[in-house]
Amino acid sequence: MNSFIKGKLVQKNFSYAVMENNGIGYMLRISLSSHDTLPPAGEDALLYTYLSIKNEEVSIYGFSSEKEKLLFLKLIEIPKIGPKTALSVFNAMSPEEFENFVMMRNSASIAKAKGVSRKTAETIVLELSGKLSAGGARMANDAYDALLALGFGSKDIDSVMKNALEAVEDKSDTESIVREALKRLR
Repeated sequence: MNSFIKGKLVQKNFSYAVMENNGIGYMLRISLSSHDTLPPAGEDALLYTYLSIKNEEVSIYGFSSEKEKLLFLKLIEIPKIGPKTALSVFNAMSPEEFENFVMMRNSASIAKAKGVSRKTAETIVLELSGKLSAGGARMANDAYDALLALGFGSKDIDSVMKNALEAVEDKSDTESIVREALKRLR
């Protein structure tokens, strides 16, 4: 129905933003990830939107990037995950972190989001594995599997994988990712 709204950012807080467009103020529910990338109030902004009509409640959700909106849409396609739960995922992590957690099958980190149980997080990983494509994510997943095969535990790998990925220049080089992770695991 609608794709985005462009206008003056009138107000923002951690849960919503008010955008003025052609004299109308639209209140959009936003995540902390989107909040952090919005300009100060009074400046022009663009938010990608999703209109939710459930029972008698009409809500507009706003996203600072198309990527966050697409991930949100993939999340709400999963049974028992509604817009509020999907938004809480991006309150707990950035879209990039979420993508990496799914690719690395790290349901424990996804379960840290408010309203997301361990079982729901496992369902998210199961449903979205193979459906997301992020630069270097396939190599990160292979590196994760290699470290598991070497006998390291998931918790240990999770704690070092983000730093290892940031340290390597070529995110498509599985061997370099494993080497960096091993430095941190010793």
